[in-house]
Amino acid sequence: MLRACEFSRSRVDKSMAMCDAKTIYEAMENGACLDTAAIISLLSGRSMEQLRSILQCYKELYGHDLSKSLRREKFEEFGKDLKRVIKCVEYPHKHFAKQLRKAWSNGQRESNVMAQEGLIRIVVTRHEIDMEEIERAFCNKSGVSLEMAIHKEIKDKNREGLMGDFLLALLKPH
Repeated sequence: MLRACEFSRSRVDKSMAMCDAKTIYEAMENGACLDTAAIISLLSGRSMEQLRSILQCYKELYGHDLSKSLRREKFEEFGKDLKRVIKCVEYPHKHFAKQLRKAWSNGQRESNVMAQEGLIRIVVTRHEIDMEEIERAFCNKSGVSLEMAIHKEIKDKNREGLMGDFLLALLKPH
């Protein structure tokens, strides 16, 4: 049985998303300055599903992605940062695949504990969420399977290979 708070997290309110998309547009287009506080407040108070709905509504209302609006010089660093956040919200599997590629390439250059930490953290935290999509995105960009990367990065560098075995087991569908 779902508790009320779990149910409300997974529901999307399309009319609220439309209003939020309009609010973001107004915060961006209202005068010469950008109302960053309004945008941050609005976006940080919504669930991931609601954020995706807001981004879709923005596109429906204004004919282009919010990211495209943020390309203008008016938005400076805030626009660049917000574009990265939006990309992560819209395509989390691509974001995590990129982080895995960074960890893997760092590990290939040198024995890097931070690279192993990145691999471990992503595989452990995302294995029940979207690991298959992350694996596909990783392989498409790197040309190497995530399984092979884990073998090279962790299993082959540790004599016991227990962490590598654990991560490889998490990659297998249950």
